[in-house]
Amino acid sequence: MKKEQKNNKYGRRNMEKSKKKNAWRMLVSVFLVCFLIFDVLPIQKMKITSMAKTTEVTLQNPRIIEDSSMEAGQKVTWDCIWFGSYPQAEVVPSGNYIAIESKYLQEGDTIVNDGLYTSLKNCSNWDSNGDVKFNGEKYRRIKKSDAIYSGISSTYMKSYNWSDENTYHYFKYEPIKWRVLNIDGKNALLLADRVLDDRQYNTQNMRGMTVTWEDSTIRSFLNGYDASQNQEKIDYENKQNFINTAFEIDEVEAIVSKTIKNDSMYINRKENDTIDKVFLLSDSEICETDKAISYGFISDRQESDEARRGSSSVYAKAMGSQWNSSSKYNLWWLRSSAGNSNGGAWNLYIGSWGTIGSDGGVDCDYFGIRPCINLELKYSNIYTYAGTVCSDGTDTEQGKDSASGNDSNNSGKSEENDFFKLKVDTNQFVHH
Repeated sequence: MKKEQKNNKYGRRNMEKSKKKNAWRMLVSVFLVCFLIFDVLPIQKMKITSMAKTTEVTLQNPRIIEDSSMEAGQKVTWDCIWFGSYPQAEVVPSGNYIAIESKYLQEGDTIVNDGLYTSLKNCSNWDSNGDVKFNGEKYRRIKKSDAIYSGISSTYMKSYNWSDENTYHYFKYEPIKWRVLNIDGKNALLLADRVLDDRQYNTQNMRGMTVTWEDSTIRSFLNGYDASQNQEKIDYENKQNFINTAFEIDEVEAIVSKTIKNDSMYINRKENDTIDKVFLLSDSEICETDKAISYGFISDRQESDEARRGSSSVYAKAMGSQWNSSSKYNLWWLRSSAGNSNGGAWNLYIGSWGTIGSDGGVDCDYFGIRPCINLELKYSNIYTYAGTVCSDGTDTEQGKDSASGNDSNNSGKSEENDFFKLKVDTNQFVHH
């Protein structure tokens, strides 16, 4: 009995010690949980806040749906990105703007600013390309003699109206918007959303002459090649050219030097392949092939296709690119040959209604250019999301101010609209 009482005594003590120990453990556990909660919550909140400011966007190939209301019988939506910059919008003083009728202007085509216009007019440090930096922005000036074509308008085809020979007109460098035609996993094939400039396919055209993409002056202009690369022996390496105007050094490095197939389906002629960073679309990339269809274009070259139509910047119009008075769209070059005859060499182009024309003499000086490039997607720090464009005219443009570095224009907009994290949809690759 005594031994049993003694054991009960020790048992009660052990139980009390155990209760105290468990209480202490519980207190420590509560303390640790509280510590972890207060330590982790701010991190989660920061992540959520950060995610709220960043919209994640997945770049995709063109989306095509049947639509009987469209002339092409389909509606196409392309993702777009901002990459590089080029002279586009014209800086003008207040008053009557007569260079282009207002019905042919799109939003943002002109920048009405008396102070800026006067400052540019008084600038004295324009370089040999006609460029200057002012208040952190880049501008170009041109006069009538700088234009490739400066003819007058007709009833059907309209031209930029130069009021005199000597007055400079001023254009602001703005981000270039590109349509994503195809993603192959590492690279994206891009087409300029608008006609950016005006150039002859080749600066000369003579009877019996043959001009190919390989030896054309437009190829040398687009890529900044020296005189050995075109049959007119014009050195574009040391004069104004597209690639050095549009891109900084790190941007040029992000553009893939691609083997370009230059066969012309139209005349069934095989031409030499070239390796270029900048090029124009061929007829096989814009009609009659599975590749062209996957890019959003219809197969028939003679049918009107909204997806093939191209409007232009004001700078392109000032340089000579004409547009149709009814459709309001411009003519733009393809790189494929249409053959040659006693009248000279001919090249294919896109007409103002989205059909493919074959009567473009290579020295024609009022056709615009919509360059193409292959961009390495790993360089995600130098391009940004630009929204989508649709062949029905719908444009969900976004991020232009951020792409140009002009965040001051974002007042009144939420920060959530300023940042876009791009991903690639690996389930929608189209390999060719």
